[in-house]
Amino acid sequence: MDWNWSGKKKEKAGGRRTALGADLMTAFAAGLTVFAVGLFTAIPANAAEKTEISRVTLEIDADVGLTEGEGHVTVTPTGTSADLYRVEDVEVSNDDGEGFGIYDPPELVITLSAGPENTVFSSTSSRAFRLSLSEDSKNRYDSVKFVRARREDEKRTMVLTVRLLFDEDEDADGIGAPFSACWDPEQPGRARWSQVTGAKYYQIQLIHDHKNAGDMLSIYGDGYDFSEQMTENGTYWFQVRSVKRTTNEKSDWITSEPVVVTGEENAVSAQGEQGPGAQHSGKEEAEAAGDWQQAADGVRWWWRNPDGSWPANQWMKVDGIWYYFDEEGYLEHQQEA
Repeated sequence: MDWNWSGKKKEKAGGRRTALGADLMTAFAAGLTVFAVGLFTAIPANAAEKTEISRVTLEIDADVGLTEGEGHVTVTPTGTSADLYRVEDVEVSNDDGEGFGIYDPPELVITLSAGPENTVFSSTSSRAFRLSLSEDSKNRYDSVKFVRARREDEKRTMVLTVRLLFDEDEDADGIGAPFSACWDPEQPGRARWSQVTGAKYYQIQLIHDHKNAGDMLSIYGDGYDFSEQMTENGTYWFQVRSVKRTTNEKSDWITSEPVVVTGEENAVSAQGEQGPGAQHSGKEEAEAAGDWQQAADGVRWWWRNPDGSWPANQWMKVDGIWYYFDEEGYLEHQQEA
């Protein structure tokens, strides 16, 4: 009987514990509900309303490095997200006044701002950008290349850096270069070159005193009249290359002989003498002594004279080939004697 009573007592005590546990669980659950409500109400209402710009699509129109002066750059947003951001600023970051080339192409820093409130840029990966050249710029550059990107102002500003590349396919083997490039003796100022089997068109560039003059042009034919562009004093020549019909691969450049415009004369009267041995060409007839040296960048070459000096801003004949060296003494271009 005592056991049964004890058992009943224990049963009653157990019942009280069960009731108390239920009360505690109910209170705990209610506390969690209150905590959860407080947690969710602590999150800003607009946090879930942010719009992410996952793709930035830009078209670039430029002639930087191809004309005298600073040139122009226009960057236009395109694509389905174009209304979500705008171009705030474009800067050529590596313009040191020395010009641009294959190994030192123009570098653009493009600043973009998100437009609508709560809109942010979602990624700085190269995959988040679709970059293209305008139709005119495709005749000036080979491509536009992503370099890097970063976000600022809580991801509402994107700072994008790109490069405008020259001669990306210069070493292609799929098409031969024209085997001749010369000035038309019957029509001064007109460039001529030999046509190449399989070429769709030719790219040509006028050069004035070792800088590109005007745009690089695409020409369907074997000649072009540069006379209207050759009005300033100085040395002119042009370069031309083939573009393959099926793949758009490009050949090496070949270069014409130079011609000099001096005094009050224009290009028409200044072309009377031309060729490797012309007095006004700036070339020395004697074969040079010395040897070739490669620059520290592993790309450029220069000529070391026996006394350790080097040619600069001049032509020099080595093994029957004429070479032109720039103001720093590096090889700029060459032509057969």
